[in-house]
Amino acid sequence: MEATHRVLVVDDSEVDRENIRRLLAPDYSVLEAASGSEGLGLCEKERVDCVLLDHRLPDVEGIEMLHDLVERELPVLMLTGQGNEALAVEAMKRGALDYLVKGQLQKAGLRRSVKNALETSGMRQQIARQEAELRQYVKELDEQRESLQRSNQRLMESEARLRVVFEQLPALAWTADRELVLTSLAGEVARRTEAPPWGSRVERLFGGGAPTDAHMQALDGNSAHFEVTLADRVYDAHVEPLMTDGDVSGVIGVALDVSRARVLEQQLRHSQKMDSLGQLAGGIAHDLNNVLTVISSFAQFVKDGLHPQEQAYGDINEVLRAASSAENLVRQLLTFSRQRPSQPRVVDVGELTTNVTPMLRRLLGETFKLEVSIPDAPHTVYADAGSLEQVLVNLVVNARDAMPEGGTVTVEILREMVGNEPCLDLEPGAYVVLAVKDNGVGIGPDVVERIFEPFFTTKDQGKGTGLGLSTCYGIVQQARGMILVETEVGAGTVFRTYLPESSGVPETERRPSAPPAAAGSETVLVLEDDPQVRSLIARVLTSHGYQVVETESAKSAQLAAERTSKDHFALMVADVAVPDGVGSEVARDLKKLHPRMEVLFVSGHGGGALRARGVSEEDTVLHKPFTAGELAKIVRKCLDRRSRDV
Repeated sequence: MEATHRVLVVDDSEVDRENIRRLLAPDYSVLEAASGSEGLGLCEKERVDCVLLDHRLPDVEGIEMLHDLVERELPVLMLTGQGNEALAVEAMKRGALDYLVKGQLQKAGLRRSVKNALETSGMRQQIARQEAELRQYVKELDEQRESLQRSNQRLMESEARLRVVFEQLPALAWTADRELVLTSLAGEVARRTEAPPWGSRVERLFGGGAPTDAHMQALDGNSAHFEVTLADRVYDAHVEPLMTDGDVSGVIGVALDVSRARVLEQQLRHSQKMDSLGQLAGGIAHDLNNVLTVISSFAQFVKDGLHPQEQAYGDINEVLRAASSAENLVRQLLTFSRQRPSQPRVVDVGELTTNVTPMLRRLLGETFKLEVSIPDAPHTVYADAGSLEQVLVNLVVNARDAMPEGGTVTVEILREMVGNEPCLDLEPGAYVVLAVKDNGVGIGPDVVERIFEPFFTTKDQGKGTGLGLSTCYGIVQQARGMILVETEVGAGTVFRTYLPESSGVPETERRPSAPPAAAGSETVLVLEDDPQVRSLIARVLTSHGYQVVETESAKSAQLAAERTSKDHFALMVADVAVPDGVGSEVARDLKKLHPRMEVLFVSGHGGGALRARGVSEEDTVLHKPFTAGELAKIVRKCLDRRSRDV
């Protein structure tokens, strides 16, 4: 039999060690130590399965060494030369598995004691391992239980937070079974709409039609969308099949409030439509300005050559009056397209309203009552005062025309803080609101969508141009504001004009200084692509003594400048837009050849349209249509400025 277990015999008696070796051989491998220290050393170096320990050793008491061996979890059999019951009890208490008397050792008994010790040690080790494994298992179970408890707690907290958040969201969530009976319903909308309780069919919540069709598609295993209106709000709904064990057991849906998005989309479409109309109106107005400038100026030339008593003199006056009316229409078109020239300054809307109130009363007449509410504190905006006055007058006249039998027109000025309201396409901040209210017939929904379009009117033929409200729209847009209409058929209308509040101090309107003398002898370069307008400018300037060089394009103007000496041209009169260039860029190039040359831009546009073409606020601009006198005066003003700069 192969020796598998190693027994350490610690005894200072060589005879006793040899005897034990003989008794255990050949089934056990025996290690020998003559002292305690030698025995402990072997335990450190060799594998030891069992120890036979003499209670008396030369360097240590066996009972003391027993403690170290038990700590190493080694089975120990105590040896003694004579029986001592007290010693045996003490050894057993300290961990020895048996107590043997060396003089009484028999082969079978010794082998049985060693075998029992090894089995006991093995069982103890197995029990210890199992206990350790059990403790580890229990520990892991405790950790898993605690982790599960924490996860459950986090899940409950997350569900609670999600429930609170979802209940506050402008949304609706629901589930329904295969019979489309609601099995759950949640969301802020459910509370606000007094939605039907669980157990009701989805038709009670959404109505029939598209919503029901969408739910039927979901029951067939397909996703579906639909839009629905609940409590005056628009919701975009998404429905999915609810699966259980691979089968469709019902539906689950979510509906989100898209009312603000729909309002913004409508505002965007309206803004795009108005921008397109503005571009069209601006283009028409620009072409008409050229024609009217020529008509008015040449009609004035004819008038200047006639005697007041002549029949043609009166006829020409009618032409000039008609041209003036046409110019007014063009100005309104330019205002609508936000291309009308303006002179913005800080204006107190309350003071402006007070000043214009007497005129408003005259416009309304005796059958109307005008109520004006103006706050004591200044309500200032940065805008063109004349244009704001026109807005107020147009809105009051519009209110008057909405009450054929008479009524009350209310004008109110107030301050309002604007946030992110979907109905107001404005930057958040403080606004001055000019409200004009009537108790007239109101405006129908089909009409209210078009009231700001140019030439659109509901008045009888000959009683309106259709440019009043479109002019107001353009003025307010140019001032970075908006007009909001609140109306109900049969109950009247309120126009609320929102203008950004200004923190500046109201400015007094500057009075124009006395016009300078118009004649001169300098050389003027004219750049104008319209031959009639170019001919008119040349005629006016020539008649006032100036030398004129006419050019119709950027290229011809460049050639004219290159063919003359430096500073030959004292002034350049340039249209802002020419077919082969931009007037401002041409002027900058030509000033390199004629550094002291002044520049006068001529344009039918204003504001942002001029800025887009490179014309700054410091540049001098003559707006079309203009008279011969206006042209001569501003030319002289530019040339006099050149003389002062020498």
